Amino acid sequence: MQLKDIDISGYDTLLLDRDGVINKLRPNDYVKCWEEFEFVPGIFEVLSKWSKHFKYIFIVTNQRGVGKGVMSEQDLLKIHQRMCEEIIAHKGRIDKIYYCTALTEEDNRRKPGNGMFLDIILCGLGHIFLEYQYLIFQIFALNISLVTLFTPYILYNILLLFLLYVQLFLYHCLCLLLLVYNNL
Repeated sequence: MQLKDIDISGYDTLLLDRDGVINKLRPNDYVKCWEEFEFVPGIFEVLSKWSKHFKYIFIVTNQRGVGKGVMSEQDLLKIHQRMCEEIIAHKGRIDKIYYCTALTEEDNRRKPGNGMFLDIILCGLGHIFLEYQYLIFQIFALNISLVTLFTPYILYNILLLFLLYVQLFLYHCLCLLLLVYNNL
């Protein structure tokens, strides 16, 4: 199954990984500069189509190469800027890119943690998730069936979403308590 064959009806928000979805993977290496960035064949057509359908399109990507010092954060931002320019030139769009440069899995922002997902919600876009209208793609290797990887990943993220709502509920309760306390 290819990206263009995915049924996207019923979803209005898309979260995409970058490496292996937007650009080709570099086994045992990082995309350190624009010259090393190579788009996955067909991605422009898919993003053009999806840009007409989805209200929001975000990239959520781990970028450990910055944390290791293999490249600078400025290098990463330049790559993302050029990538978005190329996507726009091909009638697609990316609304925002969330990235994590952490080296260890203990950092909750690093996928598969939900930290970047929380960033999206805390940046005022939480309303887009309230009706569970989300779709997440992660491709771990080329030439592996997307269906095989998609189902367990979505189930995992549904669990994360539930935990996120519990966290948000507790956060709102804390805010309410602080509001009441400050008004006493």
